[in-house]
Amino acid sequence: MKAVRLSALAIVYPGLTAIYFGQAAFLIKRPDQIGTLYYNAIPHPLFWPAFVSALLAAIVASQAIITGGLGHTEDTSPQQKTEVASD
Repeated sequence: MKAVRLSALAIVYPGLTAIYFGQAAFLIKRPDQIGTLYYNAIPHPLFWPAFVSALLAAIVASQAIITGGLGHTEDTSPQQKTEVASD
């Protein structure tokens, strides 16, 4: 668990902060583009790689949520024993 906290503090939070500051700076220069901020903030040559990266991240995140939910359900459900009737 220590590695997760360390990576969150060293990589995730600074990255999110940089993204939010970048979006804020973009909106300060172009306040009329608030509806399409994500798509217009990316330089044109990097649009499709960023789009594919975001799509893959969404797929991985959805699979993680499904796996975590199923794992949690299996851990908390009561075990049912089935008995075979013998003649």
